[in-house]
Amino acid sequence: MLAWDENPYANVIGYAVTIDDARTDLGMSPAAPDGSCGCQLSFAAYIADRHTVIVSAYNADGETATLPFIVGPTANAGGPYSAQPGVPLVATGAGSTDQTASIATYSWNWGDGSEVTTATSATASHAYGYAGTFSITLTVSDVNGATSSATTTATIAFGQPPSTPTNPAPADGATNASTSATLTWSATGATSYTVNFGTENPPPPVAANLTVASYQPGWLNANTSYYWQIIAVNSAGTTAGPVWTFSTSSTGSDLPPPWANEDIGTVGLSGSASYADPTFTVEGAGSNIRGHADAFQFVYQALAGDGSIVARVTSEVNTASFAKAGIMFRESLGAGAADVILDVRPGGWVELLARSATNGSTTYLGGAGASFPVWLQLVRTGASIAASMSGDGVSWTAVGSVAIGLPATSEVGLAVTSHTTSALNLATFDSVTVTSSSTSGTLTGQDVGDVGVTGSTTLNAGVYTVAGSGANIWGSADAFQFAYQPLTGDGAIVARVTSEMNTDSNAQAGIMFRESLAAGAADVILDISPDGWVEFISRSATNGSTAYLGGVGASFPVWLQLARTGATIAASASADGVSWTAVGSVAIALPATCDVGLAVTSHTTSALNAATFDSVTVTSSTSGALNGQDVGAVGMMGSTTLTAGAY
Repeated sequence: MLAWDENPYANVIGYAVTIDDARTDLGMSPAAPDGSCGCQLSFAAYIADRHTVIVSAYNADGETATLPFIVGPTANAGGPYSAQPGVPLVATGAGSTDQTASIATYSWNWGDGSEVTTATSATASHAYGYAGTFSITLTVSDVNGATSSATTTATIAFGQPPSTPTNPAPADGATNASTSATLTWSATGATSYTVNFGTENPPPPVAANLTVASYQPGWLNANTSYYWQIIAVNSAGTTAGPVWTFSTSSTGSDLPPPWANEDIGTVGLSGSASYADPTFTVEGAGSNIRGHADAFQFVYQALAGDGSIVARVTSEVNTASFAKAGIMFRESLGAGAADVILDVRPGGWVELLARSATNGSTTYLGGAGASFPVWLQLVRTGASIAASMSGDGVSWTAVGSVAIGLPATSEVGLAVTSHTTSALNLATFDSVTVTSSSTSGTLTGQDVGDVGVTGSTTLNAGVYTVAGSGANIWGSADAFQFAYQPLTGDGAIVARVTSEMNTDSNAQAGIMFRESLAAGAADVILDISPDGWVEFISRSATNGSTAYLGGVGASFPVWLQLARTGATIAASASADGVSWTAVGSVAIALPATCDVGLAVTSHTTSALNAATFDSVTVTSSTSGALNGQDVGAVGMMGSTTLTAGAY
């Protein structure tokens, strides 16, 4: 029975009811005993189903209708759903409604030919036996027998794509971000990430195959808006996050590239650093640089391989007798990182300290009295770091040395601590120089062959980002982006490939010796594909075919090395830059002066493969080469050989 109330003040002369677009004019029927409207209509003539009902009242001036309402249930199947084969998918019809009765049953047709599941509960589960996309239909029935159906989908796959990346830092819309900011984010279920970053929106790709949810874009410009996006990846697919944005502070940290600054450990008061040629002004708090963990302000840059830092400490505040201002080599920015520091205390005592292992204890290695200003120097040669001091920057006095297993690329810079968490020690430095002992210069980017999309090479804080397209580095002609420099005679190139985009399973990012910049030049390349396979290939003659010479499985980041000795080039790979695995060697007649560098191709002419490299060194073995000669009566003839820099 359908019933409604009469409005005694509206001068109504009749009513009409429209059911499923069929209008019945009732007038004032059925009439009440007093002659007014009975305001009801029997539903006996209608089947038990969903019906759309509109009631209208009219008089001589016109007609007014109710909004449409539903008699019977309205099904809502929820979804879309996703699950893995064999794992129960839970579906819910809790969004289903019925305005005039209660829902009695929920019936689920799972779309895979299995039996329909019918229950009085709104929730049901079903395990699919195989992968695919299925159409799920829910039919609900109310206590009057009226029904309604709704459809959704279920995607069944082995594994699900990652969740949408969230929790960006710097936060979306942040202002006054540091010019040395590190990007971090969260994404459930991801095994790797692609980072898009830049000053344009949408941002271009800059890194791929990152296995941690953080990325250091290097030195950023002050007072600049940046855009970034994270694409989370796993074996089931990819999930792109939103484009986030932040802007850097108007003054940045006032440090020239590639310098950056950061408080290390629990400092109590935030430190700072600025530069006004030729002086660095550094303020740092913290309980000490000693024990198992440090607390200080660090002004630093990355240094690959051997090298040195020299600085003159011109002044320091006496916040405590054990406050420190000095120079440092450091494993990382962790509070307990292995490190070596040569510092001067406010009273003028120069001391050499070292923590030889991560989170280990710190050892005092030596010291000497001095007066401000004092020159300090640390020199790294292999696993050894030597310290010396000077009053004039000309005559130097050794303070000590230490053997320490720092990574191939370490952080080097200026360190200041106040020896208290309640005050800042302000120190000034000038004549600051960081020098690499490697012969490697800046590599120049150049597209080789028919690439399709123009590539690029950028260098930021010791990290090369090389973006290249092209069909392949293979066959009788190549197409790729080459970041290179000339090398005369014997020598080697070493680089760590930290990330690579997955533009194609056969995309390549690696290191190369090459006859020339011609597409068909003879060459040797050791590269890694996005799936982690390191391959060694070579074209032994101009415009000849390319041969596969060997390979090995690896994971990012991976160290690659090619070493040339005469007509032979040997390839090796490493996970840590210390222990190396030979991949193969090849005899090839490259010219005396050839090109050596970083090579990247996307294996397609319609997209760029962006790869990142650090710890890039190119060394020559011919500079100052020694000649071997027996002297005197030796008995047996001796020999001297030079291989990749080793005699």
